[in-house]
Amino acid sequence: MRCAAGWTLGLMIIYLIRCRIDGMVYVGKTARSLHVRLLEHRREAKQDRRACPLYAAIRKHGWLAFRASVVASADSELDLNRTERKLIAAYRRTSKCYNLDARAHGGLMKMMRGPRCFRVSKAHRRKIADGVRASWREIRRAA
Repeated sequence: MRCAAGWTLGLMIIYLIRCRIDGMVYVGKTARSLHVRLLEHRREAKQDRRACPLYAAIRKHGWLAFRASVVASADSELDLNRTERKLIAAYRRTSKCYNLDARAHGGLMKMMRGPRCFRVSKAHRRKIADGVRASWREIRRAA
């Protein structure tokens, strides 16, 4: 895959992945570098775990059949989500689009906290919180 806008962008951006073979597009967003996000797309396509039209197309046509470019940037998460939804809706009206729904990816992003960001279920967050509370109780008892 080639990137028209460089590999080290670190601001909140909207990017477009276009297939050179069939002309279909995917609109995505990231608050990390474009290079890292594209590598994630490539890895997820190889793993074949998600039923995503973009990943199926990457497996069918090969990674080099796609080109990525930055189409917009934003100063806030709200602007980023709005812009992404508008672009998805526009591409869905005018051309073939891998995005299944304009709302599918226009929701709230997982914000990075610390060096890594994990998606944690509610049940697991409760277990973590209960464990932290228990640890604090033990500390208070010992003091």
